[in-house]
Parts: sequence; C-alpha cells; structure tokens
Amino acid sequence: MNIEKNDKVGGLKISEDVIAKIATVAAKDVDGVADMAPATLSIKSAMSGDKLLGGVKVSYAPDKSIIVDVYIRLKADAKLRDVVADVQQNVRYAIMNMTNRPVAKVNVTVADIEISLSANR
Repeated sequence: MNIEKNDKVGGLKISEDVIAKIATVAAKDVDGVADMAPATLSIKSAMSGDKLLGGVKVSYAPDKSIIVDVYIRLKADAKLRDVVADVQQNVRYAIMNMTNRPVAKVNVTVADIEISLSANR
C-alpha cells in the first residue's frame, strides 16, 4: 500500500521504498548502530503484503498510520536501551517530518551485535 494524498490540484503517493529509506537513514544516524540487519518476512507477513526493504519492514495500522519494524546490528560497546530508544525517536521523527503522516509504532529488533576481533586480543 502506498500513502496517497489527493487534493483539487493533483495527488501525492509515497511508496514503502521511500519510507523504508527514510527509516534506514534515520536508524543508521544513531550512535551505537553498526548497520542494518537482514531479516526475513514470515509467510503471514508476506501474504498480507508487508515488504521488507534492507532491514526495514513497513506496514499500516487500520487507521492508515505507519508501522515500521527496524532490524539493526548493535555496536559491542553500545547501551542497548539507549540505542533502541534513540532509533525509535529518530525513525518516528524522520518519517513524520518528511511525509507528514502519523507513525503508530516503531519496533526495533536488535538482530546482531558487531564484535571486533582485534578488540578481544
């Protein structure tokens, strides 16, 4: 589903790809995030039309507000609670600011932790 806005002059459509890109940039901008993590969609999610785009899944609540699932790799020295809260805040703000659409939820999954082998020696 795309976000659509129609008025007397014309219309505006924002694709899930754009929303996912906004979320990716906002998440990577947070200190403590090493990178986005790949994740797979469940069969139920795939059948319902949810899309996973580079570590971000975009779906919609019944009221057409945006739900974003973000999958990240955490840096080893990062504080999990702080990083997750910052990712939620950054992603929500970026999407709302750029699309002018409400964001119902930003779910963050820490899928991996980046550990440097040279730091363990």
